[in-house]
Amino acid sequence: MINLYQKNIKSGFTFIELVISIGIIGLLISITLPAVQLARRGSDLLSCKNAAKELALALHNFHATYNCFPSSTGSGHPGNIKGISWLVLILPYCGQEELWFHTIQANQIQPLNNPFSVPQDPPHIVKSSVVNGFICPADSRLKFPIITNSNIKSSFCSYVGFDGVRSDASNGFGSYYQASVFGSDFGSKISDMTDGASNTLLFGERPPPASFQAGQWYSMLIEERFGGPNTTLHIPQPPFVKGDPCSGANSNQSLGPGILENPCDRFHFWSLHEGGANFAAVDGSVRFINYSNKRIIPIMATISGGEILTLD
Repeated sequence: MINLYQKNIKSGFTFIELVISIGIIGLLISITLPAVQLARRGSDLLSCKNAAKELALALHNFHATYNCFPSSTGSGHPGNIKGISWLVLILPYCGQEELWFHTIQANQIQPLNNPFSVPQDPPHIVKSSVVNGFICPADSRLKFPIITNSNIKSSFCSYVGFDGVRSDASNGFGSYYQASVFGSDFGSKISDMTDGASNTLLFGERPPPASFQAGQWYSMLIEERFGGPNTTLHIPQPPFVKGDPCSGANSNQSLGPGILENPCDRFHFWSLHEGGANFAAVDGSVRFINYSNKRIIPIMATISGGEILTLD
């Protein structure tokens, strides 16, 4: 016989069970979130390496065409146009033929043939064009053009070439100044790399600072007050303008940790990855060099220094 007066039994969580469930969910999130972040960092590092390798390949294709690498001065052989960077010169070898066509047109209208020829947009519309291959995926800021503090619209890059080594950074080897791959007016050749293609660096990572004083990829000209360097670095790299607040800071630094909020970190190589940065060598290889091995950067930055390379 059914008891019509029996109370309905309701299922559900008690308050204690609810608290325990929330605690378990929070614990699972705290365990899985670092794993997700680690996987994302690993993915960014791999993508960054792949982008650097593609740039190295483009530089080799440029070399195959002109029998030399681009020059940081934008002069010296038919492949160069004064005032523009090595990254612009390899646009045809990065699948960016249209941007290269617009660059040639712009330089016919407004040649960048002296230090005061700041590119105007127009005709230099390419200076605000984003090229994903020039950006490390870890730096989402650079996926869009940036309007700088001087109200200049430009796009930026994550990779910076080697322009030369000063004697105070190369442990006493050689003369006052030793050439790097991009440090020759006429463009250096692979045959000039007597240190060996695997022991000579082409370029490395250096994120633009939060102030965006440096890192524009289109022009070598300095458009910002206390600006630069943009696409090449000396080792060590002094400020370009007397009175720069960063004068004396990191004077012997070549590779080391940095933060976006410190504009003085624009004078040395570093990355948004943990522990070091990616570098591409003349042989096309890309390696991650730890900050603890920063002493090898000046050695590997020269093309014919004759130094002995040893790793920790």
